[in-house]
Amino acid sequence: MDLSFLNDFVTNLINSYGLVGIFLVMFIETVIPILPSSAILPFAGYSVFTSGKHILELLMVSLVATSGSTLGSIVLYLIARKIGRYSIIRLGKYLFFNESKLIKMEKWFDKYGSKSVFVCRMIPGMRELISVSAGLARMNFIKYMIFTFCGSFIWSSLLISLGFYFGDIFFKEKTFNFERFLDYIPIFAIIVLISYLVYRFIIKKKLMKKDKN
Repeated sequence: MDLSFLNDFVTNLINSYGLVGIFLVMFIETVIPILPSSAILPFAGYSVFTSGKHILELLMVSLVATSGSTLGSIVLYLIARKIGRYSIIRLGKYLFFNESKLIKMEKWFDKYGSKSVFVCRMIPGMRELISVSAGLARMNFIKYMIFTFCGSFIWSSLLISLGFYFGDIFFKEKTFNFERFLDYIPIFAIIVLISYLVYRFIIKKKLMKKDKN
C-alpha cells in the first residue's frame, strides 16, 4: 500500500508549521477521525528522525500530539455532555459512529468506569467513542482530562517512537510494509498491558492505604 503522499504530507506539515501542524492534525483526527493516528504518528516520528532531530524533539512532538488529541477529546466530551444521548446519536454520522457502537462503548464504560478512559485512549476504534460515553455519563471533568492525557501520551509516544526508531524498515522506500509493521504489534500490546497493570497496581496501593487510615 503506497502511502508516500502521507509521508510527504506530514513532512511538509512539520517543515511548514512545526509543532502547531502536529497539534492541529491530531486535534482534527480526534474530533473527525478521517485519518487514524496509527497512520499519522509513525510518519511524524520518522520525519523527526530524517530531519536530524534528537530525543528532546521527539518528546516535544509526543507532548504536542498528546495535547492536540486531548483537546479534541475534551471537545467530544463537552459536546456529548451538553447535547445528550439523542442528539449525539444524530450527530454520530458526521463523527463516523452509530448507535450500536455507542451502546457497546457505554456498556464498556459502565463496567470499567473512569479507568476505561485511560485504557481506551490506547485502543484504535475506541479512542474517540470513549470521550462521548464519558461525556454522556457526566464523568468528573478533571479526572477525565487527566486519564485522557495520560492514555493519549502513552499511545502517541509509542507510535511516534516506532516511526523514529524503525521508520527505515517501514518507510525508507516510501511504501508501507504492512507485514513488517504487524511484527511489532505484539510489542505494542505488551507495553500497553504492562502500563495498565502498573496503573492498576498504583491504584490498588492507594486504596489499601486509604483503608488502613
